[in-house]
Amino acid sequence: MRTKATFTWILLIAAILCQSANSQSRVHLYVSSSAEYIVTDPVGRHTGIDPRYSRPSEQWTWLEQIPNATIGYNTSNEEGPSSIDFEILFNSPEGDGVYTIVLIADRLTISGLVANITSIDNPLQLQHPYFQVDGIPIEKDSAVTYLFTYHGAPGAPVSLVKVVSASSLVRDVAAMLKLNWITTQPIADKYVTLINSYSTQLQQNNYTGARGSLISILQSLTSDSLTNLTADACKSLRRDVEYLIAQLPVTPPSGVNVKLINSSGTNLTGGSLQYYDGSWKDAVNNNDGTFKVNTTLATVSLRMTYEGGSQTKSNVAVGPNVVVFQTVNTQVKLQNSQGALIDTGTVQYYYSSWQALGRTMNGAATKELLPATYTFRMTYATATNDKQQDIGTNPTVVFTTVNAAVQLKNSQGSFIDQGTVQYYFSSWQNLGTTTNGVATKELLPGAYTF
Repeated sequence: MRTKATFTWILLIAAILCQSANSQSRVHLYVSSSAEYIVTDPVGRHTGIDPRYSRPSEQWTWLEQIPNATIGYNTSNEEGPSSIDFEILFNSPEGDGVYTIVLIADRLTISGLVANITSIDNPLQLQHPYFQVDGIPIEKDSAVTYLFTYHGAPGAPVSLVKVVSASSLVRDVAAMLKLNWITTQPIADKYVTLINSYSTQLQQNNYTGARGSLISILQSLTSDSLTNLTADACKSLRRDVEYLIAQLPVTPPSGVNVKLINSSGTNLTGGSLQYYDGSWKDAVNNNDGTFKVNTTLATVSLRMTYEGGSQTKSNVAVGPNVVVFQTVNTQVKLQNSQGALIDTGTVQYYYSSWQALGRTMNGAATKELLPATYTFRMTYATATNDKQQDIGTNPTVVFTTVNAAVQLKNSQGSFIDQGTVQYYFSSWQNLGTTTNGVATKELLPGAYTF
């Protein structure tokens, strides 16, 4: 077990193909750090040490998958191993690519990282990068990831970049609080809240909001630098936040094009569209069934209103794709107790207010409506029935009458004539005269007075 947390140096030595396709150059890659770590080569093989989960050192996981690679403790310090060194030889350009370096801590620590390439065969023809990162806070059983990119040809990409995300920033803040780089829990909570706000906005493709959250972090770093944060905390957080800002799209979305079509795909006029940007706002109506939403948001909620009904689409991505609202051909049928279509029924529907749908013709009335749940009202022979239905699931609404039979009997229970029958629902209506002691009429189900 080590007793000092000094820099761990990782040395990767690689033999790299020369710029000519027919020649190779050997290179030496060296990486070092005071934390344990795992190196993954460009083809996915791993070499390193994983000390997590409070296991004794003899139970740590050792990986040795990368050919020509060695890893071990540097024992030059009398007080104990001060670093872990990794070396590998590979050919350039055969071994060029991205090497992932994951620093892992078995305790709260401040680590460092060095990555260095040395050419063995052609020192004047290949690049020889040297990178050093100091002051890396790492929580116990946590990890910090760097990507080391190497291409030997002059001018080709070479870099050592930390993998930064909202979750990695939250872990860094937790480590900094324990290291007293951040003075109090409320200050740490403030930064975690801003980081989580950035993450939420990013998941919603709201790049403007995400950028605003990151800028708020930078502003807080400036105001907190004298009293609430150490210089190391400010340097580390500022570097990572500026990196995240640079990854956000620079050009904001230009808006959304929307159209309203019927069940046959033909544009419908008469609709109105609103979008939510702090409050519901009217979109530009082109009066041909199309609309334009002008917004800098990355995602937006849209609400289309047509013939008294409305439909809302949430988290719509702002971009070149046309957003389509489509009505369904709603059919309201009136049939008798035998299942035969009958006339004439009068149909209304309710979404936010009662609207006329029409009168049945050949037993049906139809109307194009936005998919939603409506209440439909059928009026037949002065009586009414209401039915609630989601026409997005089933656009056919059926009302069925019952064969109401009114009987007239004498004291012996025998049918007699001539009785005249009326019924009352909203007004008195004639039902008919008994024949063989019975008068019948198809009526909508309900409570009547006869």
